[in-house]
Amino acid sequence: MSATAKIVAKKYPRFKKVFIGPCLMKKIEAEEDHPELDILVLTYKELQDVFKIKNIVPKLLDKFASFDIKGGNARLYPVSGGLSQSSGIIKKFADPEYDVISGPQLAEKALEEFVAKYDLRILDILNCDGGCINGPGIVLPDSLDRRRQKVIAYWNRT
Repeated sequence: MSATAKIVAKKYPRFKKVFIGPCLMKKIEAEEDHPELDILVLTYKELQDVFKIKNIVPKLLDKFASFDIKGGNARLYPVSGGLSQSSGIIKKFADPEYDVISGPQLAEKALEEFVAKYDLRILDILNCDGGCINGPGIVLPDSLDRRRQKVIAYWNRT
């Protein structure tokens, strides 16, 4: 989010930087870590509320027809282990050299143990159980497994 905001600030200096996603942690990142970037962070639930207040009814279009990011593997980022997969860590490091963690309890434990694990070089940590696809700002009622399947199916389209 912050890297994209920096690019937007440079390329489109008069535009407002907005992040829309499932993550409440992005609000903290924007406010505490990068206040100079002046990023407006909205969850999907908040955006849905704005639409209700403003009486905005999105048109149902072919969801793949008008938007596509040529990101390939980056599409996996929101699932647990997606960063490791999309960045190629899995291919570059042996299993004991990296670990994939999701959920606040596991993340806290992994960070505490990190200094004692000499072989461990990289932690792929997402705060929500299962990854960003299980963030508190999610609107859809799909199960975590179904959300994961959708992301993987979208990734397989590339």
